Amino acid sequence: MKLSRFILAGLTCVSLAFVLVDADTASSGQKSAAPKKATHVATGKIVSVDAIANSLIVKTASAEDTFYVDSTTVVKSGKTKITLGELTSGESVTVYYKKVEGRKVATSITEKKPKAAKPS
Repeated sequence: MKLSRFILAGLTCVSLAFVLVDADTASSGQKSAAPKKATHVATGKIVSVDAIANSLIVKTASAEDTFYVDSTTVVKSGKTKITLGELTSGESVTVYYKKVEGRKVATSITEKKPKAAKPS
């Protein structure tokens, strides 16, 4: 009787150890070996939009930056989802982007709608 309890306790400990190792592996994100890339933010005015080349140029406080758009990029005007081609030159935007192989790839672009003038 004591032997069966001892064996049962040993098997339980071994099973628990495998569960803990598996949970630790899953939570550490070993699905991809590459580290997460940092997200950057840029704000400024749109200089130009090239929907064919999937890019836009934004004049920020320090320079003009080119941002590239891929199939995962979310483009919005205010809270409304739009396409890259619907962005307007001269409008203010906020661009969240990641640097991928030396290029700034936008993860989201939000055009800030100008506030409507109050009627007098």
